[in-house]
Amino acid sequence: MEPNYTDYTYYELREALHSINREKFPERAERLKTLIQEKEATKAYKKEAEIDYESVKYSTFGLRFVASIIDGVVLFAFESVVTLIVKRLPESFTPLANIALQYDLLVYSILFHAYFGQTVGKMLVGVKVVRDSDEGPINFSHAFLRDMVPLILLTLLLGLTTFTNPIESDGSVADWYLYGVFVISSVAIFWSLVEMLSMLFNEKRRAIHDFIAGTVVIRCEPENEEILN
Repeated sequence: MEPNYTDYTYYELREALHSINREKFPERAERLKTLIQEKEATKAYKKEAEIDYESVKYSTFGLRFVASIIDGVVLFAFESVVTLIVKRLPESFTPLANIALQYDLLVYSILFHAYFGQTVGKMLVGVKVVRDSDEGPINFSHAFLRDMVPLILLTLLLGLTTFTNPIESDGSVADWYLYGVFVISSVAIFWSLVEMLSMLFNEKRRAIHDFIAGTVVIRCEPENEEILN
């Protein structure tokens, strides 16, 4: 059944047209275009559209979750290709490649946010990272600060597991090594949980890393020219 688009707000109509499958539902797409144009023909539409957009601009929790899944797929494909390439190289490259692959998620996140304000996942779901102060573009410093804590934790864990010898003279694993891995892993899990929970208890849905970096994630407002063509 076709949704009752007449009850949609201006922003909801634009968002629906932006995401609809136009080949599968051509009549619905045309209906949405018509309703959007009718609203734009009224004198008050700009003010109403601005108010409407502001009401949903920070509602990004679900979209960010979907974006993370998409980014996981992108990185899995990247890692698969790199793994195939490494297998064709001399074995001496394998340890270095394995360490580099441990950082791929963080490097991907930092670089894409620094240059585009979005990862591939965020681009596809229509959200972006901006400065909280004025909602302008972020830079490398903002992007680095957002991922600083997991970067430190990962480095500590890799340093412990890669550059130490935990095997005792009797062949057992040293207690200090087991405790170290347990503590770092526990802190990482705790950090992830607190990050998700923090998004639920503030108006702008900012995670702790957003407070550290001075950033906020907002929905991208579709441009009229893009969605009406």
